[in-house]
Amino acid sequence: MKDHQKRVIDEQGALVRKLEALERFIGGEGFKALDGSEQARLRQQATAMGWYSDVLAGRITALDLILRKLLEEKEKEPEHVWEHGDVFKSGNGFNTVMIYIEYNNSSIKSQAICVGNGSTYGPALDLSCLKNAEFLFNIKEKL
Repeated sequence: MKDHQKRVIDEQGALVRKLEALERFIGGEGFKALDGSEQARLRQQATAMGWYSDVLAGRITALDLILRKLLEEKEKEPEHVWEHGDVFKSGNGFNTVMIYIEYNNSSIKSQAICVGNGSTYGPALDLSCLKNAEFLFNIKEKL
């Protein structure tokens, strides 16, 4: 979420709290003690604050719809097919930068391992380093 979007949410929350306080005042004895002109201005202020709050709420709703659409689009993206030389952040909670390497072995046609920061994950571990991993780039693109 961008800073200006967070500010809209914060502003709407603050405005609602102020409007609720004003409405409590309008419903109380202190309001009745004011002259009619001041009462009218306070009611007008409450109405304007309500409209403003509605506009901000509409912006927040639109933002929510945009964020939901982005999430849906991301979910529709095909899962990354790991290739030799892919560099990624592991999804194991440590955010270790690793590289995916495929190699041939005389007894096994092809294997893949993940190597990074002193750790090696091989097929015996079902490449757990790739679970929830964030693809960064393929090293071949940097050569």
